[in-house]
Amino acid sequence: MKTLNQNQSGTPTIASWKRSLDFLWLEITPKCNLTCVHRYADSTPFNPLESKMTFQDWVNVMKESYELGCRKIQFIGGEPTIHPEFLNLVKIAKKQVTSSLKFIQMVLY
Repeated sequence: MKTLNQNQSGTPTIASWKRSLDFLWLEITPKCNLTCVHRYADSTPFNPLESKMTFQDWVNVMKESYELGCRKIQFIGGEPTIHPEFLNLVKIAKKQVTSSLKFIQMVLY
């Protein structure tokens, strides 16, 4: 017996493989205030604070991801908390997440 997610030969269709966007990582800055040997993505204090994306670009990404079903956001970097728009991005993200809003590292000095 064939299901809605199979073609006539019983092979799963593309529709059965579709997944919704569940989790979003936003690397909002490549800059980090530490120089760890094990650093992620070559994040250093010598990198620029802001990426090529503007605040509005990040807002648009979060809005589009929400429309695609995303309800989990994680800010990463470098050190996301040193981005000048970090708190504003968190405020916007809080309006659309239902189960988690995560941050990595959070080392300030």
